[in-house]
Amino acid sequence: MTKITAIIPTLNEEIHIAEAIKSVSFADEIIVIDSFSTDRTLEIAETYNVKIIKRKFDDFSSQKNFAISQAKYSWVFLLDADEIVNEDLKLEILEKANNTSNIVGFYIYRVFYFKNKKINFSGWKRDKVIRLFHKDYCAYTGKVHEKLQFKGKVDFMQHKLQHFSYQNNEQYKRKLKGYAKLQALELYEKGNRVNLYHLIAKPFIRFLIHFIIKLGFLDGVEGFQISYLHAYGVYRRYIELLELNKNGIEFKRNKSSIRVGYDAKRIYHNTTGLGNYGRDLVRVLSEFHPSMLLFLYNPKAKKVKRLQENKNILEILPSSKFWQRFSSIWRQGPIVKQLKKDKIDVFHGLSGEIPIGIDKKSIKTVVTIHDLIFIRYPKLYSFFDRKIHLRKVTFSAKNANKIVAISQQTKRDIVDYLKIDASKIEVIYQGCHATFKEQKSDSFKKQVREKFILPKKFILNVGALNERKNILSLIKAIKKIETPLVVIGAKTAYFKVLKAYVDEHQLENQVQFLENVSMAELSAIYQMAAVFVYPSIFEGFGIPIIEALYSKTPVITSTGSCFSEAGGPDSIYLAPKDIDALSSSIQLVLNDQNLANNMIDKGFDFVQKFNDDVIANKYFKIYKSLIS
Repeated sequence: MTKITAIIPTLNEEIHIAEAIKSVSFADEIIVIDSFSTDRTLEIAETYNVKIIKRKFDDFSSQKNFAISQAKYSWVFLLDADEIVNEDLKLEILEKANNTSNIVGFYIYRVFYFKNKKINFSGWKRDKVIRLFHKDYCAYTGKVHEKLQFKGKVDFMQHKLQHFSYQNNEQYKRKLKGYAKLQALELYEKGNRVNLYHLIAKPFIRFLIHFIIKLGFLDGVEGFQISYLHAYGVYRRYIELLELNKNGIEFKRNKSSIRVGYDAKRIYHNTTGLGNYGRDLVRVLSEFHPSMLLFLYNPKAKKVKRLQENKNILEILPSSKFWQRFSSIWRQGPIVKQLKKDKIDVFHGLSGEIPIGIDKKSIKTVVTIHDLIFIRYPKLYSFFDRKIHLRKVTFSAKNANKIVAISQQTKRDIVDYLKIDASKIEVIYQGCHATFKEQKSDSFKKQVREKFILPKKFILNVGALNERKNILSLIKAIKKIETPLVVIGAKTAYFKVLKAYVDEHQLENQVQFLENVSMAELSAIYQMAAVFVYPSIFEGFGIPIIEALYSKTPVITSTGSCFSEAGGPDSIYLAPKDIDALSSSIQLVLNDQNLANNMIDKGFDFVQKFNDDVIANKYFKIYKSLIS
C-alpha cells in the first residue's frame, strides 16, 4: 500500500492547527513546518504524533519545497492549516494514491468560507489546487501565490477541500500586506516600474472583476468585502513597488555579507553543463553562506525552471526597455552600470567571460574557465566561433582579478595557451545536482523504467551527442555485447552519424537514445545502470562521471585530460579510440560483480571530495579575499 506524507505549513495557526492535523490522520507521516509561531500553534501540534520542523520563512515556495525535501515518502499531501479534509475526500486520496500509473498529481477543488459563511462566487467558485502529488516530479515556484510545477500527467479529485479562510477583514488585510511585499519584490527584480494606472485604475478594475464579472454581489456583504480586499491587495503591491523603485533594495549588512553578481544567462536558459554548473554554485552558496546576497543578471525573461528560489537570490533583468530589447549587447558591457547601481562587490563570469569596462570600475571580478577545447581541437569549431571564444576568454583571463579553473588540466591549458601566471588561477572542482545524492525509491525507479521502456540491465552514457563525446566508438564496442546501451543527451547534427551506423549494423534493439529526461529521472536511471561508460576525447571536467559515482554506478572512461581527477583511482581508464579494450572492459565489469562492487564502494568514498560544503567554502574564500 502506498504511503503518504502530509505537510502543514504554519505561522500562528492556534485556531486551526488541531483540526487540520486530525483531518490528515490517514497519512503515514505528518510534518508541521512552522515559521516560528508566537502563539500556541506548536504547543498544540506537539500533543499529536507529528514531526515539527522550525524554519525561518523566506517565501512560500522555498518553505514548501524544503518541507517536501524532508518527506519520508514519495507521495505528498500538502494542507494549509485553515483547510480540512472531510471523510469522503480522505477515502478518495487513499484510493488515488494506491491506483496511479502515470499520474503525478491531482487537482482538488476548494469550498471557501469567509467569516464562517460559505462563499459561492467572488472569484472563488472554481478555485483548484494540486495538493496530492509525487514529490519526484513536482516542485513549487514563485514567491507568492506559488504554483506547483509538474512533469507528467495530472488528474482531478471528485470531492472538495474545505477552506476556512479568514475570520475577519483585518486578518485578511494582514495576509494581503505580506503577499504585497513579496509580489512587489518579484516585479522589482523584473525591472517593473509604477505609474498612476497601477495605483488607481488596476485596484478599481480588480474590484469590478471580483464584484461584477465573478458575481461577488451574489455573496452579499461578504462578496463586497472580498472584492474590496482584493483591490486593496493590488494597491498595496504597487505602493511597495513604488518604495523599491525609489529606494532600491536595502539589505542589512554584517561583516560576512558580500554582494556577488553573476552572469546568469546560462542559469536561466541552459539545461545542460554550463547551466547546471551555475545553478549548483548559486544553490550551495545560498545554502552554506546565507548572509551572502546573490544577484543573478538574466538578459531576458525566458527561464529554465531548475533553480530553487531563496531569500538571498535575486534575479535581475535589464532595467530599461531599450536594453531588454538588446539584451545580448547589455550583458557584454552596459550591464556594468547596473552592477554599480546594485553596489556589487564581486562579479563572477560563470562561462569564460566578463563584461567589457568592468576592469575600470571598483568591482572585483572572478571568471570561471571550463576548458580551452576550441584551442586544443580547433577542427571541432567553426572559424568564427574560434575567434569569438578566443577573444572573450583572453580578455577575461587577463583582466579578471581571479580565475577559477574547474580542473588541473584546465589550469595547465590556461597557463600554456593564454600565458597566464599560475598564481592567479584557483582550481575548484565542480559538484553536481543534489538529486544524484539521493537514493531513489523502488517505486519511482519502476515508474521511470516503464516510462522510458528501459531494459532490465543496461550500459549507460550521458552527454551531448557530438563528435568529441566519442559515442560512435562506444556503439562499436557494444556490438557483440548482449547488454543494451542507453544514451541520454540532446541530439545535435552528429546524431545522424550515430543513427546511420546503428541502422547499418541493425543495432536498433541494442542502442536506445533518450532526451528530455528530468534531473530526478536521470538520477534514477544512473542508479539502475549496470555500468556508466564515458569515452570522451577531452573534457574540462566531466560532471557525468561524478554523477555516476554519487549514484553508486561503476565508471569506465578515458585516459588523459581531466578524467582521473573526476573518476578517482578505482574507475577504469582506456584510450578513447581503443574499441577492443573498451569492449573487454565493459564485459569485465558486467560479468564480475565483485569488481563492480569494489568500484562502487571506493568510487563513492572518493566522490565525497566534491560535496557541496567543500565547494561553497572555496568560492566564499575567494570572494572574501578579493574585497578584504
